[in-house]
Amino acid sequence: MNTTDPNRTQTSDYALLIQLLDRMNTSLDGIKGSQQSSNSTLSLLIEQIISMRGELKLWQKETLETRTFRSDIDIQSLEAKDREYAIEMEKIRKAQEDVRAAVEVMKSGRGQTEEKMKAIAANVISADKIDIRGIKVSSRQFTYILIGAGLLLAMLIIFLPDSIAEILMRLAGMIGTGQP
Repeated sequence: MNTTDPNRTQTSDYALLIQLLDRMNTSLDGIKGSQQSSNSTLSLLIEQIISMRGELKLWQKETLETRTFRSDIDIQSLEAKDREYAIEMEKIRKAQEDVRAAVEVMKSGRGQTEEKMKAIAANVISADKIDIRGIKVSSRQFTYILIGAGLLLAMLIIFLPDSIAEILMRLAGMIGTGQP
């Protein structure tokens, strides 16, 4: 048998290529499935938040009607917050609709490639995100993270001043690290 037959090499290369394409297709199907389950979970959470917000708004309206001793300034402040919440909820609904539309378009493949659809979905999902070394958080969460980091730093300085001083002196090169 001739081992240098060029047709034999091509057949095995084609078989390997077919296996590789099959694995890629399986991986893409897995990614699509996890993205769909993630989207459905997020939509359930958003629907729950919207319903909770509606119930809270109803409770707030009933409370405002029963509390006549509140000043007009407090009521106006609460109404301004209600408008802010309504605007935020509208943004969330719009983003959710955009994600659903992007997923539907990606499922149907209406003349666009998967990469474009993934880019559209990624842009819609991360529209209000701030990237902190690869971790994406919403702008509202970013404020709380900054406040928490500041409080943690303040607590470290208050409760461990000697350790902080030693670290700063090591950084300045005043104290050796103890290694020869």
